[in-house]
Amino acid sequence: MYLEFLRIFNRGYEKGEVAGMRKALLQIMEQRFGPLPEPVLYQVEEISAKSKVERLLQRALKAKSLSDLRIGQPPRKPRVSTLG
Repeated sequence: MYLEFLRIFNRGYEKGEVAGMRKALLQIMEQRFGPLPEPVLYQVEEISAKSKVERLLQRALKAKSLSDLRIGQPPRKPRVSTLG
């Protein structure tokens, strides 16, 4: 019973931590690049993995433009080799 409580508590703690990191990411992006488009806001709010938010925070500090972060854009199509 106690272990189940700890597992649930830790999951909730991590969700709160990720939510705070998403908020910081949005603040940094808005400060650096101005008002953010809706697709960017939506995509950032959908991130649930702590590691992904951490990577984006690092990139947001170095990016020269919002497009450098590749947020709010459709996924890139994989390159197909024609050497085959």
